[in-house]
Amino acid sequence: MNRYRKYLRKLGLFLLTIPVFMFIFAPVLWLFSASLSTQVELFSVPPHWIPQHPTFQN
Repeated sequence: MNRYRKYLRKLGLFLLTIPVFMFIFAPVLWLFSASLSTQVELFSVPPHWIPQHPTFQN
């Protein structure tokens, strides 16, 4: 029983860590993606996470 509880605790912490990591890391990915996007792609709706025509002009 003790081993089972330890496993569940680790699993719970892992499952809690994933959304927190995504919440923190998503803006960094957006900044990198936006730096390679054109002006049209930056203001398009819905936003593009991966630029279709990467450029270094921004």
